[in-house]
Amino acid sequence: MLFRSIGDRVRDLSRVSTIHGRTEATIDNVQLVDGIRESFAALSCPVTWKRVSVPGLNVAWAGMHVPAVETGGRPWVWEVVTPDQYDSSQTLRDDLLVLPVAHDAVVVKIMHEDHTGPIVRMQVSVERAPDHLMIEGLPTEDNPISVTLERGWTVQALGSAAQAWIDRETGSSATLETPTSPSPAGRRYQLHPEFDIESAAFDRLLTLDHDDAASVTTLLARIHEALRPYR
Repeated sequence: MLFRSIGDRVRDLSRVSTIHGRTEATIDNVQLVDGIRESFAALSCPVTWKRVSVPGLNVAWAGMHVPAVETGGRPWVWEVVTPDQYDSSQTLRDDLLVLPVAHDAVVVKIMHEDHTGPIVRMQVSVERAPDHLMIEGLPTEDNPISVTLERGWTVQALGSAAQAWIDRETGSSATLETPTSPSPAGRRYQLHPEFDIESAAFDRLLTLDHDDAASVTTLLARIHEALRPYR
């Protein structure tokens, strides 16, 4: 049995929010927050939103963009960080648009040397994201298959945190359109009794030889089972 450390890309957290500082340095934060409150106060119907990411960012971070809300050109309304990040930075705690949210998912990516990107990506919802996971039969360094595990957030965790902010800060009846459970898009295949696989990932599996494809399926099942105590 091997222990696999689960990373969450946390490094220097002196200022996660310098991301929006670079793009919107001229916007006064108080005016920004007031403008966002006013935008939400004018809304009553369910409001759509989407997650925003920044390529190459080496910290655990997510942005939340709401098209119907005026942000003065800023590409997101809220920034999401972990509670540890939030507690370690006075700057983050002083920013009303930073939401501390505990990770509630483990993201598994399985790669193969014949492919430039992940063959399969599996997100497993958990009540508590572990620091380490004991998994049997992890690929060795000379194996063409490799695996990474990272902590992450489900869309439900992000949506709930943002909705709580709206309710607390705006007094608005606006509600965010957030699915109550993961809703798979597109055709899926049952790879295992407890999880399915998207058709695109299934097609990539078919490009592998039989033994490698079987190894990927077995590895996913073992990781899924290892996460059972945390689900």
